[in-house]
Amino acid sequence: MWSTFPLFGSTLLLAVMVVASYTFAVSLSAGASGRIKTLQAARLGAYGTVALIAVAVLCLAYAFVSHDFRLRYVAHYSDRSMPTIFLLTALWGGQDGSLLWWLFLLSGYIGACVWALGKKHLDLQPYVIATLMAIVIFFGVLMAFAANPFSTSVSGARTDGEGLNPLLQNFYMIIHPPSLYVGFVGCAIPFAFAVAALCTGRLDAEWIQASRKFSLFSLLFLAIGNTLGMLWAYEELGWGGYWAWDPVENAAFMPLLSLAAFVHSVMIQERRGMLKVWNVFLICLTFFMTIFGTFLTRSGAIASVHSFAQSSIGEYFLWFLALVAAFCATLILYRWPELRSVEPGVSNKERLAGSKSAVALGLAVLVGAGTGGLLILIANVGFKKELAGSMGLVAGGLALAAAAGAFAVVRRPILAWAETPVNVLRGAAITAGWVVMAGLAPGAWVLSGKMGTMSSSVRVAVFSVVVGAAVFVALELVFRRMTRGLKLAPNRPQMESILSREFTFLLNNYGLLGIMLFVLVATTFPMVSEALWDEKVTVGPPYYNAWMQPLGLTVFFLMGVGTLFGWKKTSPEALKRAFVFPTTAAFFAVAVHFVLGRVIGFPAVVWSEPIYGGALGSILRAFNAYTPVLGFSLGIFNLAVIGQEFFFLYRSQARAGDTVKGLLAKSSIGLVGLAFLAWLGTRYTTGSALHLPVQIVGWLCALGGAITFFVWALSLPPTGRRRYGGYVVHLGIVFMFLGFTGKSWTVDRETSMSPGQTYQIERLTVEYVGPRMEVDNNKRMVFADVRVHENGREIGQLNPAKFIYKKMPESPTTEVSMLHSVRDDLYLVVGSINPETKVASLQIHLNPLVGWIWFGAIILIMGSFVCMWPELDPKESRAWRIARGTGAVAASTTIGIVLALLPVPAFAQPTATQHSGSVQMDDPKEKAVFGALRCMCGTCPRELLSTCACSTADQTRERLRARLAKGDTAQTIIDDYTAEYGTAALAIPPDKGAMKAIYVAPLFAIAGGGIALAFVLRRWRANESSAKKKDDDAKASGDEPKRDDYDDRIDNDLKDLDDE
Repeated sequence: MWSTFPLFGSTLLLAVMVVASYTFAVSLSAGASGRIKTLQAARLGAYGTVALIAVAVLCLAYAFVSHDFRLRYVAHYSDRSMPTIFLLTALWGGQDGSLLWWLFLLSGYIGACVWALGKKHLDLQPYVIATLMAIVIFFGVLMAFAANPFSTSVSGARTDGEGLNPLLQNFYMIIHPPSLYVGFVGCAIPFAFAVAALCTGRLDAEWIQASRKFSLFSLLFLAIGNTLGMLWAYEELGWGGYWAWDPVENAAFMPLLSLAAFVHSVMIQERRGMLKVWNVFLICLTFFMTIFGTFLTRSGAIASVHSFAQSSIGEYFLWFLALVAAFCATLILYRWPELRSVEPGVSNKERLAGSKSAVALGLAVLVGAGTGGLLILIANVGFKKELAGSMGLVAGGLALAAAAGAFAVVRRPILAWAETPVNVLRGAAITAGWVVMAGLAPGAWVLSGKMGTMSSSVRVAVFSVVVGAAVFVALELVFRRMTRGLKLAPNRPQMESILSREFTFLLNNYGLLGIMLFVLVATTFPMVSEALWDEKVTVGPPYYNAWMQPLGLTVFFLMGVGTLFGWKKTSPEALKRAFVFPTTAAFFAVAVHFVLGRVIGFPAVVWSEPIYGGALGSILRAFNAYTPVLGFSLGIFNLAVIGQEFFFLYRSQARAGDTVKGLLAKSSIGLVGLAFLAWLGTRYTTGSALHLPVQIVGWLCALGGAITFFVWALSLPPTGRRRYGGYVVHLGIVFMFLGFTGKSWTVDRETSMSPGQTYQIERLTVEYVGPRMEVDNNKRMVFADVRVHENGREIGQLNPAKFIYKKMPESPTTEVSMLHSVRDDLYLVVGSINPETKVASLQIHLNPLVGWIWFGAIILIMGSFVCMWPELDPKESRAWRIARGTGAVAASTTIGIVLALLPVPAFAQPTATQHSGSVQMDDPKEKAVFGALRCMCGTCPRELLSTCACSTADQTRERLRARLAKGDTAQTIIDDYTAEYGTAALAIPPDKGAMKAIYVAPLFAIAGGGIALAFVLRRWRANESSAKKKDDDAKASGDEPKRDDYDDRIDNDLKDLDDE
């Protein structure tokens, strides 16, 4: 058997595809027939698929631990000297295994989803299972034909493997990719429920409620995965930061934004029955972005320090992305009447007959064109060379014949289907939508430059004209004409006022989607620039940082403001009462910051260089200079909002006479206060015998406060738990934003020190003791021992180091050493140590408030689990309810906190290319030049000269240093370097010529969003005026219903329910 083990593994992948295909077909049959037995067969098929995937993963894990080097994947990512734990984690260390791991996590979600559904949501279940099986089939095809982890080497088994990169042999390799994958893969579940709702027409809040826990769980692990990514970058890469806007980092960030928008907007649909189209679009977009992010990571389309090697699987992902987009768009268009709550009536029977014929003709043309186009695509992919000659005409003729045949076959059935007004509306929506999508094809062809030798500006103009014409034709010549015989009267709920929580939530959604769109455009701009201008440029961190500060602070402000509004409509008097305390606290924070900020080392205004010239660059520079005071004051504003909400809850419980809950609340606050005092005590007991006891007391108080708060929060009803758990999540985000604000006060220094010398950085004194060497079986370790003093007393010892591995002696790794505190982190990196003089070159970074980011992540995790606490069944025994709920939260909380916080030694080395490391820069001009230019060696992912440690980068830096020494200006050197290597050598695209697009795009997006918002405001103000006029007319006519004590009591009960 073991001689055929690789074949057995490959057969398992084929078996997964077969069983998933069977389950897919049976699920569709169950949905069409409604038979329970068929649905049960589909459920069993899903369980069978899960089992086969689990066996495949176990087989690959066994191949690693048994050193089966017949498998190319095992030989490439392991060797005999690796510990067992890293042999297991190597399973997802490369492309092929990570895809199998993705499929394994998806199978876990599928099993949990099918089990949780049980006998509930029987109408949705078949289509949920079918959607998930379709995703499984795609990944099965991908692994079986393009990325098979069980494929063997042609040369046979090796005696030993190549081994896993030293960077990947650490704790973060165990937890960071799985946690991020858990978030990515989990988005498939709410997507499957959305597809099921679209297929069945059950588009009320049922599918949202059924998938809520999965949505929150995915959002939580996307947040954990991104936070772990920041922590990994902070402790691994050795450059002193935690987020570099790398394309793969952005790919993980974008689904988080769209899913966060979805989680907020569904609350409006649950309460008011509104935004149905928007919510379905958001979850489809989130799933699309998870697949798109995977494409960016694995296709090699964009250079990244995190991405896998370039391979052919990018084409598979592109086809799947196109299929997902087309399928989702068609389903949404088909359910347009239900999503928009339109019940079409007949306005003119003669025109309706013409509409039916037009719909039948339009849909039949679409089917025919789609059939012919599909055949052309298949022929082009499979027989590209053969089509170059006369066979191309034959293939075209066959495609036309197939299109005509499909048109003739489907036209009559479609005409029969279009007998009802609602189906006429469906057909009109589908036809109009596909006309727009069809117009994108020639526009994209022109834009790609494959049609003639037009300039980029002409191509963009032609693309705009083509797409604009397609939209006009779709709306005016197709949809309007196809619906002439219908009376379209929407019957959906309206927003009564802009002074409502619905409106602020919608603004929040626009903000989150705006940030996502901005990141998407900037991330894919290298591909766009290469297609339009035959020049591949890279958008670096300065561009992102300049624009993300105003965008992020806007969303941060809306997060607090939205809480202060009530549902439907908020009176001006209520708004004034709600805003008084938070606004006063924010202005007080501004005043205190301006007065005391510079004294304590955190000035309110910090100026920096603009990313480009002109008025726009000056405006951005001025705004970002005030980011510290804005970030701090908005943090205080949000803290005041959250505190005010919890105070109202406590007061309502006290008025209700609930002394137990009041005692829990007071105990929680008291224990947290004691923990804070204990922390203050540790600041003044360092080095004494009291330090450890004070630390223990502080941790115990913090733990007791957390447990007490959990008990108090979980005593709330389910709606209250979701609401106040969400406030705790917001509290965590506040702390994280305060940590982000600390970036404005970062201090970076570089120095060379002999043993015994000291260096002063702000309030801290760094003393270099000397070098030290240690050796183990795998590597040689050279440490630089450092003592840190504050106000004359030692507060810690640091040991940055270089590790030289026996298997990779030419690529030493850098170990970061940090001294953490609530105020800041002292971050040390050793560049080099002279073995003769023992002189060490050190990079010293003082990073304020970074610890608040990780603390905020813990709070966010706690709040998420409060939101996801299971709704216990009253029929269960009390003992079982307590055991089940406590076990679920204890396990989940433990997993989340362990994933987010467990410490690990940091080995700074970003990729297998071994290009990153420490770079000595002693002059501000050097920092300006090296930070603006990229290494063009051709083997690294275009890293900055300020971080790339390859030999080419060393030579380039020496050449540029010589020019600086001669007196050349930094701008002259940058211009000459750009002339030599092209704009791809710049950290950010130049603000001139066609490259201005990347700078103009955010302005157009802001202007477009403003126009759309003005349109929405105008329509809602009309609704508000209409509602007010009806009320005034009712009062004038005396038809206003009389109120009694019962009405007042109902209003008070509803207000109390809203406050819970």
